[in-house]
Amino acid sequence: MTDPLSLYHFALAAGGGRIDGVDVPALVAAGVTLLQRSAPLVRALAGRRAAVLLPLGPGVVVAMAASDGRGAVFLDPQATNAELAHQMTEAGVGAVFTMTAMTARFAPATTLVLLDDAPRSARVRSGELVRDVDLGSHHGLMLEGARDAIGLDEECGVECVAGKGSETRWSHREILARAHAIRAALGLTPDDHTLVLAPFAPRTAMLAAVGAPLLAGGQVTTMTMDSPHDVMAYVEAHGVTAIVGDVLAFDLLVQSLDAPGIARTAPHLRNAACLGGLGRGTLAERFRDATGVALRDDL
Repeated sequence: MTDPLSLYHFALAAGGGRIDGVDVPALVAAGVTLLQRSAPLVRALAGRRAAVLLPLGPGVVVAMAASDGRGAVFLDPQATNAELAHQMTEAGVGAVFTMTAMTARFAPATTLVLLDDAPRSARVRSGELVRDVDLGSHHGLMLEGARDAIGLDEECGVECVAGKGSETRWSHREILARAHAIRAALGLTPDDHTLVLAPFAPRTAMLAAVGAPLLAGGQVTTMTMDSPHDVMAYVEAHGVTAIVGDVLAFDLLVQSLDAPGIARTAPHLRNAACLGGLGRGTLAERFRDATGVALRDDL
């Protein structure tokens, strides 16, 4: 019998952590409930994949839970509408998890699941049929299994990139292995507050970055780099103990820290990880000089 905790979303729920202030078990329960309560969604996904066009955060957890049994295709937000349509056709997508502000990017006949109000509710639009689905009144998740279960080899996610003809696919085993490795390398615990400087499109690395502290039962906050000054102010004020991002995010942070007249401290910060490598340059040294924390790029 398959261990439920060998699936990415159930493993995250078992950790009992929070993402952007929302309990992960509630998000996963909402995704499972959505699939149970929406017949149009079930029909749209029959023999098809689900697609995701959402910022990394609570909605992605709901979408992955509602994609249970099929790969979640992460569409490229930088793609044109025509490229999105091509990505969906090539990937065999039956329905898209997204937000109301993005509905114009899809053909009217596309089955859309709007997660603006998740985990309380979702809106399913299938052709001319629009239904609101209550996700708040459900039975809690009963999860039993090994907390360190090896993930299943079945497809968990697919990343599409505009202008490239191939897809990047990963299994539950691969994403969980990377998340567990990050958790172990950073020594994350339930007391940690991890800031994930997330791009709009979740990639394998970013899903692992979110998964690592959640597997440990910790708190995750996702932020964009629209205002590096606000990011560092948040780190100071909210007890952030770890920062995970890519080289662009850390470069912007260091520029903010180097700005004249700005004095920033990170009293609780003890870990920082740059996923995808730092490349050449002095970024790691500049970050350490500014924060006193080493910037790792070996995860």
